Amino acid sequence: MRVVSNYRPSKADPYRVQWTVGGNNIEYAGDTSTPTADLTTAKLVFNSVVSAPDAEFATGDISDFYLFTNMDESEYMWIPIQFLNPEALAAYELENLIVDGRVLAEIKKGMYGLPQAGCLAYDQLVLNLERNGYHPCKRTHGLWRHVTRPILFSLVVDDFGIKYVGKQHAQHILPRCAKTTKSPKIGPVNSTWASR
Repeated sequence: MRVVSNYRPSKADPYRVQWTVGGNNIEYAGDTSTPTADLTTAKLVFNSVVSAPDAEFATGDISDFYLFTNMDESEYMWIPIQFLNPEALAAYELENLIVDGRVLAEIKKGMYGLPQAGCLAYDQLVLNLERNGYHPCKRTHGLWRHVTRPILFSLVVDDFGIKYVGKQHAQHILPRCAKTTKSPKIGPVNSTWASR
């Protein structure tokens, strides 16, 4: 386990402290990669917006993308008791589980630091997007289209660069990005709207 502290002035609460899994200590044999758009793909989307008469551009970001995704197999980590307040120790009856000043925790959902977290979250996002009519373009990684709506977007992990014609179409995609097939807890999409 690692404790990561950061200052993010662009966030509503800029002071960030979070626990992460020490992914370097986990041996995971499954796939951990995700296909993402590269810089050339992003530039193609930008150029497409500029060259289309009524096109506009939006960005979207899924909050807490890696968190709460279901895992096929649990992982485990030791939590030193100095990171747990007495109320938590009592509420979860952890006093009898302390070994050498730490408690063993079972991880059943996605968490920062897990090598497989990004791939699992991406797979759930893809299922949700496809269920709502969005499909990846065959020959360009990270480029997606809707079956009938005038929407094209590049996808890099949980960041969307969206070309759309008509704001109602862009508003179709953003709420659907936040919902997954297995876990309703992935946070809201933060979006930014911009005209050319």
